[in-house]
Amino acid sequence: MKRKRSTIKTILTVPRQAAGSTPVVEVGRRSGISEHTFDRWQKQYGRLGVDQISQIRQLENNRLKRLVADLMLDRNMLQEVLARVLEARQRRSGHQAKQSAQRGRVRMSAVDTSTSAESREGRLIQ
Repeated sequence: MKRKRSTIKTILTVPRQAAGSTPVVEVGRRSGISEHTFDRWQKQYGRLGVDQISQIRQLENNRLKRLVADLMLDRNMLQEVLARVLEARQRRSGHQAKQSAQRGRVRMSAVDTSTSAESREGRLIQ
């Protein structure tokens, strides 16, 4: 379920409406919030004005933006390290494949292909 973002005006007017004679349940139903949300808003923003709430939200947004930027930097750094590691592995495995192919050619050239009994068994010529 997608979270609904309330405006500063709503956050300030809902507790003030309940301060009058209207019950909390009715105010919550009209504004589309639960009693728990109402209590939380009253506790957090009950004595604050519009400017103060705007400032709090701005500070929170800035903090979250810095957090996202740090996480993006960490992600990019890890991707670079992973790319280097994979590149090194590919170079190493390619080098090992070349070495094993060269060793195979050397072994095949050292085997005598004559019809003697020793050569049929695949022994190397000394």
